[in-house]
Amino acid sequence: MFGTQGLCCLFTNPLARERIVKERRAAFKRVEKALGTYDSTKLPRCYSETSREDLFEQGLEMGKACLDDMLEHNHEHFVWVTPRYNLVNAR
Repeated sequence: MFGTQGLCCLFTNPLARERIVKERRAAFKRVEKALGTYDSTKLPRCYSETSREDLFEQGLEMGKACLDDMLEHNHEHFVWVTPRYNLVNAR
């Protein structure tokens, strides 16, 4: 039976599966820590701060954290993170 890492490896580029999955996980961990959302025992801000201004600010923070991480660690793991991505995941 596969764990989440093994399952991710199945759907990733076969030439660099393990490396890419590890890089993506590390990148998400850094961004979640920068945003203060890494602690899974706390509810995300999106459940309490839901005005348009709050959501806009959260989107700007996420975009900045993703861009900063891509520039600092020279990768493109977050180029697909768009406002549409955030709307789909907010369901």
